Amino acid sequence: AYANMSRIRLVWGKLWAVIAAQLVGASCHLHRRVALYAVDALRQLVAKLLARAELEHFTHQEEALRPFVAVLRQCDEACVRELAVQCVMQAVASHPRGLGSGWRMVIVALRLGAADHSPAVMAQTQEALQVVVDTLYTCSSSTPAASPAPGAAPGNAAAAAAAVSPSGHTFLRETVQAIVAG
Repeated sequence: AYANMSRIRLVWGKLWAVIAAQLVGASCHLHRRVALYAVDALRQLVAKLLARAELEHFTHQEEALRPFVAVLRQCDEACVRELAVQCVMQAVASHPRGLGSGWRMVIVALRLGAADHSPAVMAQTQEALQVVVDTLYTCSSSTPAASPAPGAAPGNAAAAAAAVSPSGHTFLRETVQAIVAG
């Protein structure tokens, strides 16, 4: 899979559908070591995928994180589900500004982890949620306020507004804050 990372996104999307399904199946394997290895392989591939910039109207980051949601839904082993939540947490911490469409799958994964019956998975989800909140506050506080300079061209105001709220971080931060508040 790694050797095919340079392919165009349409071709890579078809490859990823097959690879992700295979790795999710392996993540639900009866032998714990096989399952953990499959989730770790997913983590490594997702890290490479998230390093690529997401083009407008593409959702490859969402598709990249979707297998972790499938693992959380389908796997019976608590330690495998816990590792899946750790992988999502690592993706958020490593690529806070580059997640784009991936935020949707992050929220779904955190919701599934929070509803898990295993205390270890729930604790890992709580830690991941803290990382998400910290990441959102760091990203939003590191950007300057969105007030264009007086006399600036009208076209530059839109660019300044886009720079302030990368990938909807403000809305997402408020949503996560409301979830945490109860």
